[in-house]
Amino acid sequence: MSTDPAYDRTAELRALDATLAGVRGLVASGVTHVPRIFRLPDPAEQRLRAQEQPPSAATIPVIDLGGDRAAVVDAIGRAAAEWGFFQVTGQGVPEEAMAAAVAAVRAFHEAGGGEGSDKARLYSREPGKAV
Repeated sequence: MSTDPAYDRTAELRALDATLAGVRGLVASGVTHVPRIFRLPDPAEQRLRAQEQPPSAATIPVIDLGGDRAAVVDAIGRAAAEWGFFQVTGQGVPEEAMAAAVAAVRAFHEAGGGEGSDKARLYSREPGKAV
């Protein structure tokens, strides 16, 4: 991240939050550059990260919960430690229910975020309030 002592990322995030427009609002406003809060760390820091060896295949781990319990637990631990996320299959949730959940999440994130909306009511950067 930035080493500029004058840069206040938290203040910039709060200013974005105060617009209630989010990234969609930034795009609609015609921004001509990526705001600093969304930029990657400086190149020196990226070079250090590049020296760490990532997993050989750029494929999201897929874990089938229908397998042997010990193997599933081990696979979850590895995926969480190495990737930070993974896809779960074999959990027994009907395809229709998963599709409905994805559609609801997409609709929520694509909806306007003005004051009084579900989005504004639920969203917070405060760790104790975050959804």
